[in-house]
Amino acid sequence: MVSGRVSSILVDPNDSGHLVIGSATGGVWESKDTGATWNARTDDQSTLAIGALALDPARPTELYVGTGEGNGYSFLGAGVLKSMDGGATWKALPGRELDGKGFFDFLVLGKDRLLGALTSGLWLSENDGQSWRRVCEPITWDLSLSRKTGEILAACSDGLQRSTDGKSWNPVDLPEASTQWVRMAVDQSPQGDITYVLAARDGAQGREVFLWRRERAGGDFKPVLIPKFDAGQADYDWFVAAGPQPSAKRDPAETGETLYLGAEALFRGVRLASGAWRWANLSSLVNGSSIHPDQHAIAFDPQHPETLYVGNDGGVFRSTDAGGTWQPLNAGLGITEALFLAQDPRDADKLLAGTQDNGTLLYEGSILWELVAVGDGGYCGIQSGAPNFYFHGFTRMQIERSGRDGARETWAPTGLDKPAPYQALFHAPLSVLRDIIVQAGETVLISHDTGENWVELFLFDGAGRVSAIAIASSEMILVGTESGEIYRIDPGAAFGQWNPPVPLTSPRAGFISSILTDPNDPNRLWATYSDIPGPQQGQIYRSTSGGEAWDKIGIAGLDIAVNVIRSDPSNPEVLYVGTDLGVFRSLDGGDHWEDFSHGLPNVIVGDLSTHAPTRLLRAATASRGVWEIVLP
Repeated sequence: MVSGRVSSILVDPNDSGHLVIGSATGGVWESKDTGATWNARTDDQSTLAIGALALDPARPTELYVGTGEGNGYSFLGAGVLKSMDGGATWKALPGRELDGKGFFDFLVLGKDRLLGALTSGLWLSENDGQSWRRVCEPITWDLSLSRKTGEILAACSDGLQRSTDGKSWNPVDLPEASTQWVRMAVDQSPQGDITYVLAARDGAQGREVFLWRRERAGGDFKPVLIPKFDAGQADYDWFVAAGPQPSAKRDPAETGETLYLGAEALFRGVRLASGAWRWANLSSLVNGSSIHPDQHAIAFDPQHPETLYVGNDGGVFRSTDAGGTWQPLNAGLGITEALFLAQDPRDADKLLAGTQDNGTLLYEGSILWELVAVGDGGYCGIQSGAPNFYFHGFTRMQIERSGRDGARETWAPTGLDKPAPYQALFHAPLSVLRDIIVQAGETVLISHDTGENWVELFLFDGAGRVSAIAIASSEMILVGTESGEIYRIDPGAAFGQWNPPVPLTSPRAGFISSILTDPNDPNRLWATYSDIPGPQQGQIYRSTSGGEAWDKIGIAGLDIAVNVIRSDPSNPEVLYVGTDLGVFRSLDGGDHWEDFSHGLPNVIVGDLSTHAPTRLLRAATASRGVWEIVLP
């Protein structure tokens, strides 16, 4: 069982059953029964993007959260949260210097002294988060504190840095010098002075990976030979962690020194008395207890040295035998990163959702959704009439079609897969209306017969990649681009033919996230933007002239990304938008907006869909799954 991306894990040093985890944009979750059940703890905070958790072993009930996830959602950073009761309740600390920045790691150096590794560098607070000052400017990914020697090490984009007070920092010599590291991680063994550094950089022959070991503080780092290691996503998933001393050696030749490397896969290394290392890939084991790829966090149970937890794009996994077997702890951990939705108009209990790295899921009225495709789930669409085909995208220009209500065994490829160097968004937009299917990247691909045959239309030179599609009717298709252009496409003289795209007036430069047309008036259009608007710019625009002119009708007082716009199926004057701060509603075509996030956590809403007969509005949220509300 999988869930969603976990960025950090804490195990209570005094209670092995007490776990606290941070998710990409799903907030902080707490368990008191070793992950059997979970409770969300920060839904009332200004952001649910979590980058790092920290505690001081001397005061284990005092926990800190660095908001803004460095690996993806740094822009949602809102400083630091603190808990005085072990993670049950949280409050925001006043220091605002870290707003809009993302945490990778966090350390409690001592009472009131905090150190944060962020996308904006290395930051120190000496007054318990009341204020912060930057002590190193380069992006900082990882921190390690030896509570035995007091040495602090920081893995930065320009190399490894060392400090004894958190204030002044000096570079540490590594066998391979570089100022352009793609990623670096550092950890000091809890048993002694041994230190490890795992680093990746781009070289002439591709990405290079280095692992170094230092025997004692102040000594030299020496290379360690590691197995074939995929570092293609080193800037996204990366850690090194020295394991605790095992309770018993598995082999007399072993020294007891154990090391874990996390990237797309998870490796365990055991050092032998000869100095050589024995490596094992723990991600896909022959006993079948594999874990999800893309590793972000690891934590050890201080009371049970062979028990460890790993957080990745699929949630939290626990091993009680140093990684030999795994148990998922994801039941009830509602942090799935749902990005795209499609509602079957015939049945309220038929819903298709594309998720980040956890596939395309089919809802059929049960709390357990069926996995119909693996990988990154993309845009989804459901045909409103016979033969009622289901469609979903993967990444780029790949599409699959289901011949029977989305059942897994009936999916088969369709469309015109356009491999590189064809330019398309990571998730190329896809839209379905009756028999018309449209997918687009640097060109627009249209099928008039549910994916059997396709035509390709070219945009004007210099246009950005298509980022939004609206099939207004069989007579009009609209597409918007990542750079703010909007085009109208009309049918040609013969069935299945389409005229070249005609450019409309652009509301503004920027990433167009969604386009909506009034079903009763084809000249009435709305366009939304998911980039953060600048001065005098807007998030939402409306045209009453078919795109010749646009009026700014954004949400007053909020400069937030708007990801999708939908109209009420009974009244096109009533509009709903999904934003980076929940759902908003307008009752007058967009002139005025009100918060409509009734009961929603403070989440990113990436897509909305409606089921007209039951008046259900569904919301796909980043890291909190799919939610629904009955419309008035």
